[in-house]
Formats: sequence, C-alpha cells, structure tokens
Amino acid sequence: MLTEKQIKRIENEVPNVTINEEDNYYSIYVDNPCGEDFTIEINKTEDNQDIQDIINYCESFDPEEHAASWIGGRGAPGLRELLDNSDNIAETLDQLRECLENIDNPNLPSKVEIGIEELNLSDEVVEAINNYLANKYGYCNNGFNYGGSIIINDIDWDTKED
Repeated sequence: MLTEKQIKRIENEVPNVTINEEDNYYSIYVDNPCGEDFTIEINKTEDNQDIQDIINYCESFDPEEHAASWIGGRGAPGLRELLDNSDNIAETLDQLRECLENIDNPNLPSKVEIGIEELNLSDEVVEAINNYLANKYGYCNNGFNYGGSIIINDIDWDTKED
C-alpha cells in the first residue's frame, strides 16, 4: 500500500502525475499535451502488490496501441498528434515506473541541489550559464555567481551490480 509520504514523493519527482487515494483503489492521472483524461485505477492491497501492479501497467503500456484506439474517435486529433501524445504518456509512465522501483530507497534522490561554490566552476562556464538564463528568462543580473545553486532533476542512479 502506498503511504502518503510515497505519494507525495511520486508527485514531486514525476512531472504530470497526480495520485488520488480512494477507499479501495488509487486513481493515477497523467496530464498530457492533448488534454486526454488518461487515468489508471489500481486496487489497493495491504502488501506492496499494488505498487507492483502499477509498475506492471507502466511496463505493458503500448503507445501505438493507445494511439490506434483513438483514431477516428469523436473529437480526436490527427494521427501525428495522437502518436506524440501517446509517446508523452509512455515517457511519463516510464518515469513513474522508475520512481516506484526506488520508492523505498530514501538515499537515492531523483533531485539534487548543489551550491555554486561547491562546483568550483570556471568563469567561462558561469558566464555561459548567466547568458543562458538571460536569454531564456530575459534577466539574470549575473546573480548566478553569488550564493546561487543548481538543481539537477531526473538523476538515474545505476544501482545494479555487475
């Protein structure tokens, strides 16, 4: 059974996923570009079988089959958009699967914040980052040099033994 802490971790680490806990099941909503109401419902269990059921669903999702089920449907977008949307859902489900596979290991975060002073970056790298931020957001004020930090998301820890 998913704990409240695990649900919060999933929603924090997997973009576009919302989990609603009902009496006997979890309703997992995946936000997607087409605005499709894509929801998975998994029955709750007292052991971790429900977590494995979610993982199994994520592994078995076929984006082409999903897109094909919408072709010709009332109000359905074109084929390319359906395929792109299904691929987007598949990517999100893959991130959900990875998160669930590591859900009980608090020592392997998928997000890390590093203070700039810890990185010992060259002036050229700091300037490149400041230019990127200025171009992307219109203003940076070279504040990256002073007490800033970098947040790295989607870390893929290789925990498998050779």
